[in-house]
Amino acid sequence: MIMTTPGATTPVETASPPGADATTPETPPERTEPPQAADEAAPDSSTGNAEAARYRRALRETETERDGLRGTVERLQRAEVLRLSEGQLAQPDDLFDVGGVALADLLGDDGSVDSGRVGTALAGVLQARPGLAYVPPRPTGPSAFGLGARPGVDAGKPSWQDVVRGT
Repeated sequence: MIMTTPGATTPVETASPPGADATTPETPPERTEPPQAADEAAPDSSTGNAEAARYRRALRETETERDGLRGTVERLQRAEVLRLSEGQLAQPDDLFDVGGVALADLLGDDGSVDSGRVGTALAGVLQARPGLAYVPPRPTGPSAFGLGARPGVDAGKPSWQDVVRGT
């Protein structure tokens, strides 16, 4: 290997260690690490900003997940209130839309739907707006159609079965 000494103008040849190739540098090659993602940047030892940024990102992700789950729970709670309103209101959504009842007013202390509070709210809405009540559909046509024999009325009269048998 050829090296120059300070102050010398002619190169000085030095011996390479045994087994070393003349083209191989004497210093070990630098370790190359895979580039870190922007999310996993090396922490700044002086300020800790990278670690704080990592915590902020984790917090935002957790808040997003929490908000999504909150929406899911509210939809399930509302569906339960609507289920309890069926058969009392013609349109179960009228409890919220027309009656002005808030979902939070119908929940118990533990966050579950309180059927007593729903019943009280339904009674209040129906008292104020009786036209919102569920009215079962009336049967159309003759009232006895399709009901079969009428036990008190048809007793003792011959039936078609009796006519066919010849009794």
